[in-house]
Amino acid sequence: MFRIDHTFNDKWSASFTYFQNHRPRTAHCGGPKGCNTANDGETDPEANDTYPGQGFYQFITNHFMHLQISTVIKPNLFNHATIAYDRWVMDGHQLSSGVSWNEKLGLGLPTEPAFNKAGFPSINFSGLVGYTTYGTPWYADGGDINNRYQFYDDLTWIVGKHTLKFGVQTEYHTHLQTGWAVGTGGTFNFSGNETAGLSGSGVPLGATTGDAFASFLLGQVDNANFTIPTFYMPKFYYASPWVNDSYKVTPHLTSPWSWACVSIGIRDSPSNITAFRLFRQLLPR
Repeated sequence: MFRIDHTFNDKWSASFTYFQNHRPRTAHCGGPKGCNTANDGETDPEANDTYPGQGFYQFITNHFMHLQISTVIKPNLFNHATIAYDRWVMDGHQLSSGVSWNEKLGLGLPTEPAFNKAGFPSINFSGLVGYTTYGTPWYADGGDINNRYQFYDDLTWIVGKHTLKFGVQTEYHTHLQTGWAVGTGGTFNFSGNETAGLSGSGVPLGATTGDAFASFLLGQVDNANFTIPTFYMPKFYYASPWVNDSYKVTPHLTSPWSWACVSIGIRDSPSNITAFRLFRQLLPR
């Protein structure tokens, strides 16, 4: 982080602030083999073809840039403007992404890279006996990326007993989704239903007589699913011009008045736009 303040002359000054941080971590280490891999799960996950655990690598970065400019136009008229840009990124992968588990284990998923490069499939067990869940089947290197652009400006004009302020506040956001935590590697659920006993008349007795791990050993999946990744970028804008007047009635009494118009728009797909406006007026109080 650093900040630069500079006064150019008695009428113009500026300040610039920049901040960034990087937060890498390995998480979700409570499953089989913890987060202990033969190779580096961050840089070489495709070499971890013996790791069936749930651990994943996550990397979060932030960047903030803010520029503030103050201008004295006349002794009773001055302006303050702020321009800012913020970026927040979260991406990562399961510690054995890229092994091609789909082909290696014969999972029967589509053969595109989005499925072949996913993390170890999620294997879950249900029933009377609890077994450890395996895998985190996330899309490899999916991300969640947020950008925010801001512009604020306010003009202050002192006229007699009036302090007038005119301003505008605008923001524009984008939220790019590139497959963070999307289960393209498949989820396979096993229960005791497939190994349940039968009554004398041949009616299944239910999962209470079977065992989920036995069903797993026989390859009898109770149900399974996978997710097809969808990349999209919702957008959001906000704009609000406003006016404020503070009137000094007496040295000890000030009467304020303000007006604002808020316009908000949300776009969550190329064909779907939602917009609304809000007008607000605050009378003297």
